[in-house]
Amino acid sequence: MSSINCFRTAKAPLHTFASVSRFRYSPNPIVSVLRRKSSPSFVTLRVVSSMAYEKELDAAKKAASLAARLCQKVQKALLQSDVQSKSDKSPVTVADYGSQAVVSLVLERELTSEPFSLVAEEDSADLRKDGSEDLLERITKLVNDTLATEDLTKAIDSTLTTDDLLRAIDCGTSEGGPNGRHWVLDPIDGTKGFLRGDQYAVALGLLEEGKVVLGVLACPNLPLTSIAGNKNSSSSDEIGCLFFATIGSGTYMQPLDSKSEPVKVHVSSVENPEEASFFESFEGAHSLHDLSSSIASKLGVKAPPVRIDSQAKYGALSRGDGAIYLRFPHKGYREKIWDHVAGAIVVTEAGGIVTDAGGKPLDFSKGKYLDLDTGIIVANEKLMPLLLKADSAELRKVAAETVLARITELVNDTLATDESYASSPLSSDDVLTAIDSGKSEGGPKGRHWVLDPIGGTRGFIRGEQYAIGLALLVEGKVVLGVMACPKLPLASTAAGINANKSSPEKVGCLFFGSVGTGAYVQSLNALDSPPVKVEVSSNDDPAKASFFESYHTPVPIHNTIATKLGIKESPIKINSQTKYAALSRGDGEVYLRFTRKARPESIWNHAAGSILVSEAGGKVTDAAGNPLDFSKGKYLDYKRGIVVTTQKLLPRLLKAVRESLKEEEEEEEKAASLKLH
Repeated sequence: MSSINCFRTAKAPLHTFASVSRFRYSPNPIVSVLRRKSSPSFVTLRVVSSMAYEKELDAAKKAASLAARLCQKVQKALLQSDVQSKSDKSPVTVADYGSQAVVSLVLERELTSEPFSLVAEEDSADLRKDGSEDLLERITKLVNDTLATEDLTKAIDSTLTTDDLLRAIDCGTSEGGPNGRHWVLDPIDGTKGFLRGDQYAVALGLLEEGKVVLGVLACPNLPLTSIAGNKNSSSSDEIGCLFFATIGSGTYMQPLDSKSEPVKVHVSSVENPEEASFFESFEGAHSLHDLSSSIASKLGVKAPPVRIDSQAKYGALSRGDGAIYLRFPHKGYREKIWDHVAGAIVVTEAGGIVTDAGGKPLDFSKGKYLDLDTGIIVANEKLMPLLLKADSAELRKVAAETVLARITELVNDTLATDESYASSPLSSDDVLTAIDSGKSEGGPKGRHWVLDPIGGTRGFIRGEQYAIGLALLVEGKVVLGVMACPKLPLASTAAGINANKSSPEKVGCLFFGSVGTGAYVQSLNALDSPPVKVEVSSNDDPAKASFFESYHTPVPIHNTIATKLGIKESPIKINSQTKYAALSRGDGEVYLRFTRKARPESIWNHAAGSILVSEAGGKVTDAAGNPLDFSKGKYLDYKRGIVVTTQKLLPRLLKAVRESLKEEEEEEEKAASLKLH
């Protein structure tokens, strides 16, 4: 193989060349401009400097070039047997595995003195299965033949065995992360393009402490001349590009199989959106084409999209073939870092910007997946602000439509489990009407259902306690309450309520009660099971009592009250109205809900829970001992806090509350007096 390394004789970094833009004599001996290309996007440079990450870049270029050579050989003689189906149903080829093995072996050989971590797309699991022996032998031979073209089999000491190949592939199982160095590889980015004979790339990048510092893109089918307006083809017979970049040194391109000097490339300088063209993924399954087109239209782009497979889009954009790249995956898809690491630095070092849909830089420090907002946007500095503005407006609209569609689907799927609803699927308008039926203000007259659709939203998100609370008010009084607690163990337990260690069949409670009939519980997952009547704790000794408080609103006065009452145990923190349910069956004796400052309490946070406790023999009052008043509309009219306990403990608890509030008031008055003086 002929060397593709840059010719270096000096020690200046490549960013020395950033200002070179036209043919002229340079007094700087480090740079000589050889000739002017027809495209304004790049000039040819003789590079005579060492650059940052020089050793790593040389190794990466060699690895990517050899892997591309292997891929080219396979693509030319692509056989049906070369395609294997992975567990995720995407096509995996002989070349995928072979490319990864080549890159792994070359990097390890060239960088022997460094710790080696490789995050890559493939692993050898499918190749180790019965029936894959012939495929494994073919890949091993292909890798050996490729390495032999550079005499690397001698350097590696021997011809590789199938076991050697499997180990080389599995070198790519690193998880990456924010610390240390990690190579990131997509052995064939754009597998479907590869299979069709279209664009694909071998994409290799280097992360240092979570930041991209080096990237190489080998694009065997990308023409050396611009593809602007020509999609995947060019009138030129010359194809095969190698793009490379290191942080702070710019981006360069050279022919993939040639000693030709690299040329420095720049992104398009287009400022007018009407003159811009944009790239997007070839496959509609990879990106929302309608959304991309809508954003481009809002921006004012006139040209139709250029659809290309793989990170070849990044390479083409880095040299000015287009001005914009939009990628909006379908909901639920998680972007992998190997699909963007190399391309991102190739574009940014060429003067472009790569962000998520919210305008934030891509964060490659989280492991194998990108944590990003909705999609990925690539453009030059002039177009990016305009693009983000157009993107934001369109995304809000599309996001709302997407969420509504998902809610409608979920509601219909749920109702379909009940035969009485299965034959009448709802439309999105039906769902909106149903949601808006919850706008009643309540009040002292008539009947009003009161719903908390998810009480304890934060607990729900964490996978902990939450509840669905539903109650009926008649003339301002709670007459019925139902509470579904999907995470609450069926067995009574105080300290273990949040443990989530119970088996699935022993978790999930449905509590219900109506005025004058008592409170009951049954399994939420077995509604045909007989309900069991529940009662609050009969314990009247505060020293043996336990008390609940809200997970997110603990206040010092809770502990003061508990201490005055004589409670020894620390509070049990639980999300949602689950506290009412647990107390109604005797899991604890006291629930305190006080806030640091007076604030309105929504009736849906207490309506269902209050009747459950009352019908189980307990008491629910405000801090002054008054019953809660649900007749005032959406908010409770109450004194400072809410107290829930047994009838036997209530008098002593209210006494402790009064004393604690008085002490708190005196402390506040003393602090105010000191402040005045």
